[in-house]
Parts: sequence; C-alpha cells; structure tokens
Amino acid sequence: MNVLFRFDVSNDVGMGHFARCQNLADEFAQHNHTVTLMIGPSSTLPVGTEANHQVSVLDGRSDPAEEHNSYPDNLDAIVFDLNHRQMMKEPRRLAQIVDAGCNHCDTVALIDSVGEDRFRAFGMREPAIIISPYLEADAVRPSSQSTQLMGAQYAVLNQNLRSLRCKRMDNSNDGDKLKLVVSFGGSDPWKLTDRCLPVLLGQEFRHFEIAIVAGPLFGTQYRSMIEKKISEANRPVCFVDGAKGVMELFSECDVAVIAPGLTRYELAYLGVPSVLVCPDRYFYDATQSFEQDGIASRVLADGSNFEAALEFQLQRLCSDPELRQKFSQTGLKIVDGHGARRICDAVFNQYSANLADAQSTVASNG
Repeated sequence: MNVLFRFDVSNDVGMGHFARCQNLADEFAQHNHTVTLMIGPSSTLPVGTEANHQVSVLDGRSDPAEEHNSYPDNLDAIVFDLNHRQMMKEPRRLAQIVDAGCNHCDTVALIDSVGEDRFRAFGMREPAIIISPYLEADAVRPSSQSTQLMGAQYAVLNQNLRSLRCKRMDNSNDGDKLKLVVSFGGSDPWKLTDRCLPVLLGQEFRHFEIAIVAGPLFGTQYRSMIEKKISEANRPVCFVDGAKGVMELFSECDVAVIAPGLTRYELAYLGVPSVLVCPDRYFYDATQSFEQDGIASRVLADGSNFEAALEFQLQRLCSDPELRQKFSQTGLKIVDGHGARRICDAVFNQYSANLADAQSTVASNG
C-alpha cells in the first residue's frame, strides 16, 4: 500500500501526534508499505527533531476541503491524526478534511481521542476506521459506518521501548534514594512543569533524586524561568534536555509525574508507576480507567487543592513499595506494545476488502 500520515504538531499541540505517526509509519514500512508523512500548514517540527521518514508541509493557503489536492498521487490509505482540541472547536473543518480524504481514496483512518461521530451532521463521509486508543468503549458514541478500534491494545508505542522494558524487568533500583522523573511532553502547553514545582522543590521530597525534563518545544523564556526557580530553591534537582534519552530516564525511575497523553501508555508498558497531572476536567475524566485499573494515580491541575493532592499522591506511591509494584505489574499486563501492528493489520484488511469490492464491481459490470 501507499499510505499517507497526515498529522499536526506545534507548541500548542505538542509532539504526541508526530511520535505516534512516526511509530506507525515505522510499522507500516516494516511490512513493505510505502509511507509519506505530511503536517498541516500551521504545524512546525522543532529544529533538531529526528524523523525516520521525510516530512512535508501542506500549503497554508489551501481550503480544508481542498487540501487533498496536495496529497501524493496513487494513495491507497490515509491515516489522520489531527489536533483534537481544534477538532472540537471547529468540527466542520475536521469533517471537511476527512471527507476530502475519503473522496481521495477509500481506505481512511482517523486517530480520534474524542471518538464521536461528527460527519453525518454535516452530510459528509465518515472514515472507514476510527482509532481511539485513549478511550474505553462505553465512552464513545458509536458510528453507523466506521470500524471502531478502542482501548489500550491500540496504543502506538516506539519499538525501541521493547529493549528498555526487558532491561527494566531485569534490574531494580538498589539505591538509597527513590528516582522521580517529571515530564509534560514536548511543549508543556498547559505549563504543568511550573505548576508542579512548589511541590517537587518542597521539603517533603528533598531526599529524592528528581529529574525534570525540558521538552524540545519549551520556549526559551519558559525554560529559563524553570531553571531559575530550581536554582533559587537550592535543591539537587536535574533539569534535563528532553530531545533525547527521555525513555531511558523513565525506564530507570521509581515514579513518574506526567501529562495524560501518549506517555502514560509508554510508562505502563515499561512498568513505571505514575501520577497523571490532568490540565482540566476533560482529561481527568478520560483517564478514569487508568486509576480504576490500578495503573496510575491522577490529580486535577485546575482544582483549588492541586498542590495538596499532588503531594498526597506522590507520598502515597513513594512510601509504599508494594503499591508501586502493583501499579507496575498491572501496566505490564494491560499494555502489550502491539498497538501499531494491530492498526497496520486493520488498515490493510480494510484496503484489501475495498479492493476486492471494487474488483467484484468491475467484473459484474463487465
């Protein structure tokens, strides 16, 4: 198949869409499919980003309903991974882009964290497949036409995590201090790093080894502010560059503090207990199953008692090795790391079915 991955990436969106589509493209390429990566007109890859495949940028002048004219010729499948927040603000724009993709080729998949049907309301075609790796089945309003792929079994992870998972399972932290890693993605659009600093730099965690990750899309001013606060607190906290080696840091830590995106599945796969800092009620509700299943704790960042809640959840995990072990084992069991392969198989099966239908139609008309 010739497959296009159309996604968004920017300071506001973060790096998750890029990471997911690159990991998917790697999986498709391993199965001898030809892959093309394309980002939206308002998207920007940070300088120094390592891409395994060439990434092209759409013309910003194109109408959403016409952007498919810039797609490569002879496509067999398109996978969309668009800005979810923008989707909710401008649902017609989403529907126009996906509908145009459906007119461009029959096999279209949409990675959609909301998972709701927005297409019939505008009289537009639905994608053949909707992939909702971050939702449970009962949270999705079923589509009349699309195949729904939902749940942790469709989480797309980097293949390099497999060796880190094995390494972590073979080793344990025998040090005197617990290791804590804090990371809120490539750009930290909700400024959660700064929100968490009063707790992380407090007396309660002075004996911990703490590493705070600066994402590749952190602005210079934001990075400098974090560095200044760490320096003024006079705490042995490391502020590390997140462009490389973040997963190695995670694989060696005892507890992680993270945003509720792709990273929570990566850490569950590695068996790392985590506290999810949810920027608003939407993300808090969407991560309920992670807490219910015993994979992670969660706190609501826009709540009035945020700092007290974060401190409580961290103390709870850090003081209870049996609880950390329980979180770790549950994560290892639920997230098996084969989500990219399942999606690749689903897209190829849909393409094969469409091709068979087309050939049958030609034969019957001949």
